[in-house]
Amino acid sequence: MRTRISERNHFPAFSPYTEYKKLNILFCDKKAYRKEEKCYVYKNYSLKDLVECNFLQWHLRGTFTSLDEMLCSLQISENDFSDNTPKDVYLDYIQFLLNALEFLNITIGYSFFEKQGKIIYNTIRDNCFCLLEKLDAEAKALGVELCVVYKNDVAAAVSIQQPDLAPSVVEYLKIDNRDDLSRKGEILCTLAKLLEPHENKLIKKGFKSLCSDTTFLLNKAGIRHSLCQNKKIDSRFLKMDDSERIKWYDRAFKAFLACMAVLPYIDFKDEITDLQHN
Repeated sequence: MRTRISERNHFPAFSPYTEYKKLNILFCDKKAYRKEEKCYVYKNYSLKDLVECNFLQWHLRGTFTSLDEMLCSLQISENDFSDNTPKDVYLDYIQFLLNALEFLNITIGYSFFEKQGKIIYNTIRDNCFCLLEKLDAEAKALGVELCVVYKNDVAAAVSIQQPDLAPSVVEYLKIDNRDDLSRKGEILCTLAKLLEPHENKLIKKGFKSLCSDTTFLLNKAGIRHSLCQNKKIDSRFLKMDDSERIKWYDRAFKAFLACMAVLPYIDFKDEITDLQHN
């Protein structure tokens, strides 16, 4: 039986580099906005042109003074992409594009785009969100910025159950923090304090091993104490390089989420026991 078009049109042969090139052409080359200049001559702009024209007004520019300077520094210029580019670099580029579109929406206003401009704008957004789904990531609004975060179903469930945890959980999952040992440690310190009130409950209700493993990592991996010759830090972690230590920080994060995820079950566990024996 022949496959319907609708079943074949979603990444028929997925290639991140091909998808990047599509996005880059839409953003840099396609004319999306027409402005009347002197003597009633119209000038056509791509979305990249528009960002460049208004760049110094961008609240996310930091100390960059041009768009090209930003792209080069973030390592998401055209020269940084090839068939072998890591997945995370594509996520960085998508994060940039989504924020660039939001900047144009605020600066120029989506309603001022002509039909073709709106089509290009919407196509970039749609493709970005499709790519995020394919790359196991999603976009979250944090303050005035759209941040790309790694998708984590347990983290999402815990954030819904306990909204006060959501900001720290989302912050930990941001792609910008993927290699930042110090920032990961700061976030885990915050989460460790939020675990403390529940430790006795976890231990008494059958989750002693999970709780002790989690607190071991939080206390002994250098998360809650500086990475120096400190008696509270297990010497094995002091010998690890940063990439190995980040792996254990991420495991501590997953263990923390597991602890928080079982708390709702613990709250009605006794009722289940009563039901089974009465």
